[in-house]
Amino acid sequence: MIYADTLEPLVRIETLSANRQELIDNLGRFEQDDRRGIGEFRAGKLSIDNLPARRQTIFDPQEQIAERANFVGANVAELCSAAGKLFELLADAPTS
Repeated sequence: MIYADTLEPLVRIETLSANRQELIDNLGRFEQDDRRGIGEFRAGKLSIDNLPARRQTIFDPQEQIAERANFVGANVAELCSAAGKLFELLADAPTS
């Protein structure tokens, strides 16, 4: 039981961290798209109504990055709790 309690949050931490890093790596592309949209608006090729949608393509990944960081922190706390239980069991184990 303790092994599963430590393994599950550890796997989630690794998965969430990898996903978060992927989002961070792609932010530059979203920022370029936003700058391109502003340039197209200034050139008269894009309506002002389209700019908020372009800006949203930056905000959504930023929000997801923050959310992933929060989930990683929660899983670290869960992992620490499970590890603490393991150490408590080891401390209470009879010695030979």
